[in-house]
Order: sequence, then C-alpha cells, then structure tokens
Amino acid sequence: MTNITRSVIRTATPIAVGFVVSVLAHLGIKNPVEVSAIGSVSATVYYGIVRKIESTHPKVGHLLGVLGAPVYPTPTKPVVPAATVTPAPTPERVISPPGNALGYSPTLPKK
Repeated sequence: MTNITRSVIRTATPIAVGFVVSVLAHLGIKNPVEVSAIGSVSATVYYGIVRKIESTHPKVGHLLGVLGAPVYPTPTKPVVPAATVTPAPTPERVISPPGNALGYSPTLPKK
C-alpha cells in the first residue's frame, strides 16, 4: 500500500466516524450548526484518542482504517540554503545619478 493511500484512509476514517456521530446527533438535535460542531469535534477527538493509544498499542491502528502511519522517505537531494539578503543601502552609501527626473541632484552631508 502506498503512503498516499494509507494517509487518505487514515484521514477519511475519523471523518466517517464524525459523520456517523453527526447523523446520530441529528436525531435529537435540530440545530444544524450544533450537529456540525458535534460531528467535527467527535472526529477530532476520535483521531486524537486513537493516535494516542496507537503509540503504545499499535494494533489499535485498525480503528483508523489501516495499521501504521505512513512513512515518508527522507529527501535525497541536498537542501539548498536560502539566498542571503543584503541590507538596503544607508543614505551614506547611496550613489545618486547626476540629477533625477526633476533636475534635482541631492548632496550628502559631509562627515
């Protein structure tokens, strides 16, 4: 089984559990916002509890559809470092062309 398939199953199973809980909640609650919230919270809590128990009892992973979380390979390409950022020039280092569109040529204070 591929990692993608395994991850989709392990994601869809808690969603299905939340759906079933929300359908059951709809039997007694008529407010759709509350029913939706109950379904969402129950899916999240279900996933969290099963993952926590699975860390010590791996067979519980069946409750998420398949045993074991997906294992992704480490990248084989070297990580390229981020480009270095050169600081913006300070007014002392600005080299202005001899005049601008308005004909004004700024002069820098002498130190």
